[in-house]
Amino acid sequence: MSLRKYGICPPVVCRADEMAGRAVDLMIERQCGAVLIVDGDRIEGIFSKHDVLERIAGPRRDPDATLLMDVMTSPVITISDKAKLEDALEVMVHGRFRHLPLVDDDERPVGMLSICPIFGEQIDNLRQACSSLVAYFGAETPGD
Repeated sequence: MSLRKYGICPPVVCRADEMAGRAVDLMIERQCGAVLIVDGDRIEGIFSKHDVLERIAGPRRDPDATLLMDVMTSPVITISDKAKLEDALEVMVHGRFRHLPLVDDDERPVGMLSICPIFGEQIDNLRQACSSLVAYFGAETPGD
C-alpha cells in the first residue's frame, strides 16, 4: 500500500524566498504542522511548528520580515512513497521527526507524512486485535 494514503498529498509548499509568516498562515489554513520549502520540483528544506517556536518565537523574530531560507531545516530526510509504513515510522521515531516528506522515483515531493494520524490508526488496529483476542478466548475482560 502506498504511503500516500497516510500523507497530505500534494504537500503544502513554499519557496525559500518567501516570508515565514506566509508558511505559518498556510499551516493554520491547511491544518498541518509543516510545509516543504521547494525550488520547482526540488526540496530545499522543511519548516515546521518546531521551527516556528525555536527560530521565530523564541528569538522574537518578526515572521513577516524573516525569510524561510533563514529559518528552515535543511537538509531534509525523505522517504519513497513506495516504502513500507514500518520503514517510515522507523525513520520518524529514530530521527525524532513528526513530519517526513514523501518523494516519487525522481525525488519530487508528492506528500508529507505526519506521525500523529499514523499512530492513531495503529492504536485503533491494536484495539481491534485485542478485542478479537478477547472474543476468541471467551473472556469478558483481558486477564480473566
